[in-house]
Amino acid sequence: MSVVEDTRKLLQDVVTPDLKALSARVDAIERSMKDHFTEVTRRFDSAESLASERHRALMDLLDLNRRVSLIENKIEKVN
Repeated sequence: MSVVEDTRKLLQDVVTPDLKALSARVDAIERSMKDHFTEVTRRFDSAESLASERHRALMDLLDLNRRVSLIENKIEKVN
């Protein structure tokens, strides 16, 4: 066999299967990472929603808009 044929056979017998195996592993890692980031995004969205809900509840509880309006009205009356 010539060097070219030996090299071709080596590539076909050794390197190509390894490349296919590596490609399959990379694909599996990519799927896993995509699933992980999807879950992280879902959790952040949930946390953001909860924070917004609690903020609205706190604002309602403190009734700041009404209280500030009362103070502004008192200031206007004094001036």
